[in-house]
Amino acid sequence: MRYPSLDLDLQFTLFYPDFDKSFILGVTPMGPDSRLGQAFQTIDLTPDATSISIRRGRLENPAARSPDIGEATITTRLKGGTFNLLAARPGRVISIHIGDYNAGGWVPIFTGKITDADLVSSRGYDFITITAADNVAVLQGITRYGAAHPTNLAETIYERIRRLRASSPTDIIWVEPDPAETVTLLCDTVYESSLANHLDLACNSVGGTWWIDTWGDIQFGIPVDSRLNPSMPDWGNSGVGSLDENQCEELTIGYGTGGLTTVLEITNHARKRNDEGAWEADDYTLSAETNSAALGTRKASLDTGLYADSEARLAETMTGLAWEILRKTASLLLRPSTIRFDAVANTDLITADLNWLLRVTQNGRYYELRTTGIEHSITPDEWIITHYVEGWT
Repeated sequence: MRYPSLDLDLQFTLFYPDFDKSFILGVTPMGPDSRLGQAFQTIDLTPDATSISIRRGRLENPAARSPDIGEATITTRLKGGTFNLLAARPGRVISIHIGDYNAGGWVPIFTGKITDADLVSSRGYDFITITAADNVAVLQGITRYGAAHPTNLAETIYERIRRLRASSPTDIIWVEPDPAETVTLLCDTVYESSLANHLDLACNSVGGTWWIDTWGDIQFGIPVDSRLNPSMPDWGNSGVGSLDENQCEELTIGYGTGGLTTVLEITNHARKRNDEGAWEADDYTLSAETNSAALGTRKASLDTGLYADSEARLAETMTGLAWEILRKTASLLLRPSTIRFDAVANTDLITADLNWLLRVTQNGRYYELRTTGIEHSITPDEWIITHYVEGWT
């Protein structure tokens, strides 16, 4: 079995009641050549970790393709007076991973930076809670003042990604998608918002998606159903994970209406010259609705940056995009929305990442699902992983 470990100035140890199912959350000294770009000193405190939770990806808004801020929370108990909160100061890089870093066989399940560290003392013990956020938080904290091609009125999604990358910190790796032929162009815009929202704007316009992987790198799916980018690590030989209820100790599939949308409002963010010749916002909003009478009004919104040579052509393009989304979201077809399984019984699925294909068989029914969000809940007694999913087709 592969054992998870925690890159931090602490050593966390958790044990299952059955020794064969024990696993260690330990410390790994990070050298200067580490992917994380930061050297760590090892402080062996061997505390008693009581829980670790991880949330990554998109857990809400079925119309949008953008990820929520990923978070990891580690709770531990130490002998009183042995922990220095400066060891877990905000901004320090943390990576929770499985495998042996020193042997070169480690794979992270979360990479981020510490945002909070709290300590409460009681009865001779210090109870410490450390919270970290992934690079979605970094991108949301960077303001981007528009995006425009220096000579043209429009550009491709690949040109826009390279333009936005210039606003990103240099320690964040952008895994740019391989350029492919595209007929959709993005307009110049004065949209003032976060760098993350600019990525949303670009990807929403072409039916694509972006996310932060377990290394903390930015990945793209252009379009969203492009499956695995060639530069992404493979899951097995085909980038596909499989779960069968007859092969797992625990497999729970949840169905829900969280993805139901009957009204979609799209706002396109372009720009135009005002009377003084300066650029100003030229926003255009369009709504599409279907099945509201039967299913109720379930509204979602989407921002785009589509280029068109006329308002009529823009309205046509936005309408097509809206109906393509509503075709998948405005029905009550029972499709799995969450997949929950025991990590110890399915160790080959622990490193599954966002936007990966998951094949599931239950009660004789077969599903192909795309992972949009992942949760880990780790305690001394169990390790449960939940995948938030949507139908691949």
